[in-house]
Amino acid sequence: MKVVEILQNEVRKLTIDKNQSIKDALSLMDKHNVSMLLCMSDEKLVGMITERDIADRLGSSRVKQLSPSRIHVSGVMTYNPRVINSNMSIEEAAELMDRYKVSGLPVVDENELVGFISQNEILELCTKFTTFTIKEMMSEVKIQINPMERLIHARKLMFENKFGSLLVIEDMQPVGVISEGTLARAFANFRESVPARHQEERIRYLLVQDAMKQLNEHITPESTIADAANLMLKLGVRALPVLSQVGSLNGIITKGDLTRFVANGFKLSK
Repeated sequence: MKVVEILQNEVRKLTIDKNQSIKDALSLMDKHNVSMLLCMSDEKLVGMITERDIADRLGSSRVKQLSPSRIHVSGVMTYNPRVINSNMSIEEAAELMDRYKVSGLPVVDENELVGFISQNEILELCTKFTTFTIKEMMSEVKIQINPMERLIHARKLMFENKFGSLLVIEDMQPVGVISEGTLARAFANFRESVPARHQEERIRYLLVQDAMKQLNEHITPESTIADAANLMLKLGVRALPVLSQVGSLNGIITKGDLTRFVANGFKLSK
C-alpha cells in the first residue's frame, strides 16, 4: 500500500501562513481535528508547526509578555521539515514517523505539496486488525503523574523523555491522560487570560487536572489492535491505559506502538 492511498489531500485546511499567530494555529487544529499544520509563505511549504512546538514555546520561561495571539507561527515552527512522496510505502512512512518521533509528514510530489499523512491515518489502518491482541505490544508505564502535580512538571517530564503523552494516575488508578495537545491549549488559555506581569508566578499553580483529558474507558491485554486504534480515535488521545480483568494497571499502549506495528509490515515485533 502506498501513501497516496491514505494521505489527507485537502491541502487548504492543512496549511497556515507563517505570519499568522499560534492562536490561529490552535484554532485551525481544533477546527479540522489535526495535531500539526503545514506552514506556507507565498504558497510554498516552508515549515511545519505541531502541538508539541506550541506547548514547548508557551510553557517556557522565555515567553514573557507575549500572548499566543501575538506570537507568529514563524517563530515557533520547524523550518524545512522532512517530506515524503506519495509513492512511498505506508510501512516506510510509518518507520520515518517512528524514527524521528513525529506525528505526521508532508507529502510532496515534484516540488508540489499534495497533502500529508499523520498517525491518525496509521490508526485507521490498524482498525482492520481484529485478531492480534495488544498484550505483546503494550509496554510498562515508566512515568506517570498525579492530577495535583504542577503542569510545568508534566511538560518537563514529557519533553525530557520525548513522550507524546502521560497517564494521570490517582489512588493507583488511571483517571486521565495529558498530551502535547492538552498542554498547548492549557498554556495558551493561561497566557491569554492572565496579565503578563503575573504569569511568571501564576504558571506554577497550573495543575495537571486543569489540562488532562478524563478517561472513562480502557482496554485489557486481550483487547485487539483494532480495539485500541478505534478507542484512541474515538477519544482523541495518544495513549490508553491497559487494565487487567480485576482493574489493576498492567501497562500502556500508544500511537507510537501502533505506528511501529505498521512500520514492521503489520506484524508484531519479535
